[in-house]
Amino acid sequence: GKPVVGAWVMVSGSGQGNNRSFSPNQNMTGSDGTLTLRGLTPGETFTLRVNPSDGGKTLKSYVKEKWTPLDEVIQLKQAFRIQGTVVDQDGKPASGVSIRHRKAGTEKWTGWARAAKDGTFTVNDLEAGAYELKPQSMNRTMARPRAPGEAPPPDPSIVKARAGATGVKIKVDLGLRLTVTIRGSQSSGRGRRRAVMRSADSRSQLQGTWIDRKTVQFQGVDAGTQYGLWITGLDDGKFVFVESVNGEGGKLSVDAEAGGVIDGTLKLPPGVTFQYLFVSGYNELGMDVSAQADMKSGTFRLEGLPHGGTWTVNVQGQTSDRKQYAGTAKGSTGANLSIEIKLKEPKR
Repeated sequence: GKPVVGAWVMVSGSGQGNNRSFSPNQNMTGSDGTLTLRGLTPGETFTLRVNPSDGGKTLKSYVKEKWTPLDEVIQLKQAFRIQGTVVDQDGKPASGVSIRHRKAGTEKWTGWARAAKDGTFTVNDLEAGAYELKPQSMNRTMARPRAPGEAPPPDPSIVKARAGATGVKIKVDLGLRLTVTIRGSQSSGRGRRRAVMRSADSRSQLQGTWIDRKTVQFQGVDAGTQYGLWITGLDDGKFVFVESVNGEGGKLSVDAEAGGVIDGTLKLPPGVTFQYLFVSGYNELGMDVSAQADMKSGTFRLEGLPHGGTWTVNVQGQTSDRKQYAGTAKGSTGANLSIEIKLKEPKR
């Protein structure tokens, strides 16, 4: 029953008649725990969020969807936490791992926490009750396809714990480590470089961690699995593609080769000023590249592409008032595309 001081309050919704998310009010409660939100349209529905200043360590955050503006008192519940340690298959502290959580008996994962370098983790902002915790490597994505309605198989990595528990131990298999050294080029910059290994059955994808501009490391390689290796964002428009890499870990040296390009011109709507125009492309092998468009000239260039094959090129843009624009086209390496950018229709 005591006033909650410094709670951050945000209202978002489909206001202003444009069916897009916006935040007309965000502020903190005063010494008496109150806050006045102004400028809201009567009768419109919003999502109301209240986040305590301690990030859910003592008080639970509050979310109410389909909220209509009115004077009311919101009571925040006590928050619980779960603390523990993540270890790898050898029993050593595992860093670079996130811990997803959900209420026991439910299917939707509702949040996550990141393990520190020493493997310790804390999950805050929980209600009372039992939870399921699942470790996931930040650089390893498992994507086993399932038929519609098919139940997921039992996951041995899921650990159950009650809110308030301490000393929870979670074991995660980080797999083998592969260090790849690039010959003949180096990464051109953090914003453009990308290194991916995808299993032949597309069920597993590994994101590489750059050690330096010529060395990238993959953690989570499965023994006996065949991978395709793809590295882009190298100097001089070069790239690396190895169709088959054995899942044996260790070290691998690869040669960069000169790649092709796709140039493009954007047909921009007259009188519209963009904050950004982001261009991305992908092909049938699951390779992807990206670049920023030159907003003055309305042109772009995707570099480091394998020769041959068809690419789908998507353009996403946003204006200062957060209106979304998009355009798409297909073309092979070496093409010069013309893409019309249009205002995206609101979802209904």
